[in-house]
Formats: sequence, structure tokens, C-alpha cells
Amino acid sequence: AGEAGHVAMAALGGGDAAVCFSAGVTEQGMCRLIRLQGDSVVVHEAAVVAASSLTRHWVLVPAGLGRALACYQSSEHAGQHRGVCRVVERSDAERRSAPNAAALGAVGDAGALGLGVGPPSVVSEGRTFDLALASLFDDTVLACFADASARDRGTCRVLWGPWVWRASEAHVCGGGDGAAAACVA
Repeated sequence: AGEAGHVAMAALGGGDAAVCFSAGVTEQGMCRLIRLQGDSVVVHEAAVVAASSLTRHWVLVPAGLGRALACYQSSEHAGQHRGVCRVVERSDAERRSAPNAAALGAVGDAGALGLGVGPPSVVSEGRTFDLALASLFDDTVLACFADASARDRGTCRVLWGPWVWRASEAHVCGGGDGAAAACVA
């Protein structure tokens, strides 16, 4: 329902998928759960706000059962186009009882399936374009992008999901932009 742009989708398993997009004229980042039931596609009405800033260039990759890593260009003020990633996950009853339940974003009806989002992780403070993701291991995703503030230099960052993404967090490993020197538990 409503205008959507920069649409991206990833399988969550069990007939579910997450779809994230830039909504309406504000291009606020939103995500919804889509479920295949028989031969029907059900789009859950309850959307979760993944980013309240202007968002563009969404890309998602599966990150374990019920989870995906979503990355996008975020502009909180004019001229900013930083690269941000966050975990998007199915927030059913099992997930809400997990230790990370308080960190999940709001979902619709507490008894219904929906999506939650983990905290944002900045992969690039520069002008980030052409994001691409690849799932390398159960707990590791490679994010590559063009950094227009560095003459379109191609850059890649490793994102690590502690405890196979169960903490709903994505940590940026190594590299510049204030990223940690290494990823360790």
C-alpha cells in the first residue's frame, strides 16, 4: 500500500521473505514480511521502520534462518550518503522470547508474525553507491560499494554477526571509517 522505490528482497526460509524499500516522498526505509501460503502470497500489513532517514539503493542477503542483512544508502541531512547495514529478522514468538527481544524493532500485533530490525552498523561514512552483498559463511557477509567521496574507489567491508546473527547485530570488521581492527567475540 503506497508508493515504494529502491525495492530489495531476501528469503528468510520456511516460505517467508523480507522486502525492504524506500517509502513515499520521504523515502523512509521500511521492511515487510511476505509469506507464501499454498499458492497465495500474503504481504503482512505491519511494516517496520528500518530507517527514519531518507534511504536509497537497498540490497538484502539471507543471513541464516529467519534473518537477512539489509544495507542501504542513508541520508540524515543534505549531502550525506553513508552506507548502513542492519539485521532484519522474522520476529515470531520464538524470536521474541530470545535474549535480544528488546533490541528488535516494533512489529504489528504481538501474537502475529512480523519483522524486527537490529541496530544500524555504518560500513562507510563516505558517499556510498552501488552496494552489493555476498554471504560468505553462516556468520559473515561481505559488503562492497563505490565510495564517491574517494573518487569512486571500490571498497569492501566484512560484516560479522556474533553467535550466527542471534544478537541481531552486524559488526564491521577491519578497514577505515572508524571500523574495528578485527572482529572477535
